[in-house]
Amino acid sequence: MEVGFIAPLFVLFLLVSGVGASPFLVKFIDTGNDNRVTFQVVLGNTDNQTYWTGIMSADHSETKWEASVSANSLSSLNSTVEPGIYDIFVAWDNDGNGEPDTYVWTSEGGAGYSISNDGQQLFISWSGLNFSQYQISFTDKFAISPVPLPGVVWLLGSGLLGVGIIKKKLGRN
Repeated sequence: MEVGFIAPLFVLFLLVSGVGASPFLVKFIDTGNDNRVTFQVVLGNTDNQTYWTGIMSADHSETKWEASVSANSLSSLNSTVEPGIYDIFVAWDNDGNGEPDTYVWTSEGGAGYSISNDGQQLFISWSGLNFSQYQISFTDKFAISPVPLPGVVWLLGSGLLGVGIIKKKLGRN
């Protein structure tokens, strides 16, 4: 097998195996049958800039909750949203106009997570950002929903595998 063929297979393997932070969405579950999910967000920003964080619909069409986190601060915020599957983000101002313009999403693999033993707290660790704490405590329940790999990745992988097999068979003749 040629080296030029091995590199794309290795990249495909890394995509499929989930090396690094795996993309995820968070499902907010209403356990009180009141059509709302109550939660508290505790944010510890140890950086010298303001960050914005929020919860958006999975397709990013609607902001459900948003807050700013001042430089070098610790904030605790209570809120409610409707039950649903959401994408969580952190954003910051790169061009100096005082508005967020650069975003990192949990659905794009920009974060990792852990869950407390009682299943009521979600801890998110953001890649390359200086949060000493990013914790969501739920009064209701939540679940993590892995973001599925698009069908294109599987189709591309099958095509590359097929080309490699054909190349190998033709090389023997």
